[in-house]
Amino acid sequence: MPPVTMTGASFHYVDNGIDSGEVITDVLATPIDPADTILELRWNNFNNSLFPAMRRGLEILAGMGVAEEQGMEERG
Repeated sequence: MPPVTMTGASFHYVDNGIDSGEVITDVLATPIDPADTILELRWNNFNNSLFPAMRRGLEILAGMGVAEEQGMEERG
């Protein structure tokens, strides 16, 4: 089995399970360096994957809200 060289983060809906909600977006942008400590890997993942996934997910959700508001204005 080849070594895992990248990790990332998902932005997803919350449900009753653990990390089981529908995924809104994924970002796989953090290289795994074998020399990294767990703290370095977590820090890198926050900056390279988690924060970008949160931003992209919020932009997607905000876009959904904007589309719904625009539809309401057109009908009103």
